[in-house]
Amino acid sequence: MNLTIITDHKWKEFKYGHELPKKWRKEYDWMDEDEFNNSEFIMHKKWATPISEFMTIEPNSVMKDWDAYSSDTMFSGLVIRINESRDMYQIGSYYS
Repeated sequence: MNLTIITDHKWKEFKYGHELPKKWRKEYDWMDEDEFNNSEFIMHKKWATPISEFMTIEPNSVMKDWDAYSSDTMFSGLVIRINESRDMYQIGSYYS
C-alpha cells in the first residue's frame, strides 16, 4: 500500500473542552459536561477532534512512525504523534 502523510512537523498543545468556544459544545452533545470539559482535543484546520476518536497504531503498521489515527474515509484520515510528556502532539493528514 502506498501511503502519503502530509504534516508541518510542528508541536501543538492539546486543548481541553472547557477551553473551546462555547459554540462547539453542541457538536459534542453526546459527551456529558464533565467528560467534555476534561477531554483533550486535537485542533486541525479550525476543527477540534477529541483524542478519544483516535485509535492506537500497531508497531508493524505502515503508519508505525505515528502513535494513533482517525479515519475520515477508508483511504484517508489524520495521524498524530504524542510527545513523551503527553502534553503536545504533531498532526498529519494521510491518504492512499
